[in-house]
Amino acid sequence: MRALTKGDNAGRYLVVSGQMWFRDIAKSLKKANPDLRIPTMQLPYFLSLLVAIFHPKINLSWARTHLGRRLFWDASPAERDLGMEWMSPEQSLLETVPPILKNEWLV
Repeated sequence: MRALTKGDNAGRYLVVSGQMWFRDIAKSLKKANPDLRIPTMQLPYFLSLLVAIFHPKINLSWARTHLGRRLFWDASPAERDLGMEWMSPEQSLLETVPPILKNEWLV
């Protein structure tokens, strides 16, 4: 709603507070829920490339281009123009997961 009322006409805003690798997500969840069996090991890069060779939808070129790359998302226009404030990805994760576990939404 802020983008419609405060933002530039036809402006588009990224609304992201940061990123987390799957490994970071797993470690945060394991720390907050030590009783859960959550894998935290990361497949080595060279094994990921080997798997890509045999994967039906991924090729080696795609894997080399995309695996292990950190993306940077600049949400400063949303902060500046819309007055947005962000929750950290870890905090968002840790507030989202407990209801999922409580309601047994995971099979």
